[in-house]
Amino acid sequence: MRFTSLRLLIIQAALLVGGTSFAMELKVGDIAPTEIVLEGVLSTGEAILGPIHTSPEPHQSYTLLEFFETENTASKQNLFPLYEISLDTQEYVQTRLIAINREIADVKAFVSNNKEDIRFPVHFDNHQDALRAFGVTQVPTIFILKNEKEVIYKYSGAITSEVRKQILSAVGF
Repeated sequence: MRFTSLRLLIIQAALLVGGTSFAMELKVGDIAPTEIVLEGVLSTGEAILGPIHTSPEPHQSYTLLEFFETENTASKQNLFPLYEISLDTQEYVQTRLIAINREIADVKAFVSNNKEDIRFPVHFDNHQDALRAFGVTQVPTIFILKNEKEVIYKYSGAITSEVRKQILSAVGF
């Protein structure tokens, strides 16, 4: 079992044993939580603070969120395909990464080392608030939200050419 998967299972078990409610995993058709505000960083190094899926542009009616971990192989493999997808869809889709790493310094270094492929905000979910709210059980996991609310697409794993087509189709391309 991979380290990241084991860590997710430990987090989930601790939440259940500790009496804290653990959100059910979001599925297509569910409404995404809207109250999640996280710190983050842009590829330029500029710090940000804001909701993870509120579009700054009124014409962007879709949000693509990917939960990832900097040491996860599939998460690393997804960077360039996400970059390409974001270029193709930037007029209508905002793309954001949500790092579940505990150490913010690790995420900042990762963003700095990969700034050619990360042209969108990266939020720090070091306390796993967003992870729990979305019910993420595996990384990487991609959600596409329509009008900042409804989950219209969900996928866990590395982005293949078929998955890329599915993502583009979900946002009308």
